Amino acid sequence: MEATWNSGWWDFHPLSEYPRKPVEWSNSSVIFTAHALQPLIIARHFSSSRQFNIPFPAPISSNLNAYDPPTIITCSPDDRWLFAFFPGRGEDGLCCLWHRGVELDNWSVKEWWLFAQSAGVVAARWLGVDH
Repeated sequence: MEATWNSGWWDFHPLSEYPRKPVEWSNSSVIFTAHALQPLIIARHFSSSRQFNIPFPAPISSNLNAYDPPTIITCSPDDRWLFAFFPGRGEDGLCCLWHRGVELDNWSVKEWWLFAQSAGVVAARWLGVDH
């Protein structure tokens, strides 16, 4: 008896249910990824596999449950700036801009701003630099 497998929509539904989380690879080999459930950016230096978290902006640190994981993460071509958008859970979304210190794992929040619930960020691009 020969067994066959027939696929149905239920076999592929889980693949469409969860959107892909953003991944950003910087020129200095730091990989930035979104946490699966929390509004958190996890960074890992590729050559050492050393992991560190990017600090929260104030509104997220005061209410973690108000925001989803970031849907956009982008690092500037010179590796000194990081941008991310965190959709709100029933409230305004939040954009944040970080600046890197001398060390690859030393990031600080430079600025953040809110986006209305009906608005958001779908793409980002760094201006004034060669791509």
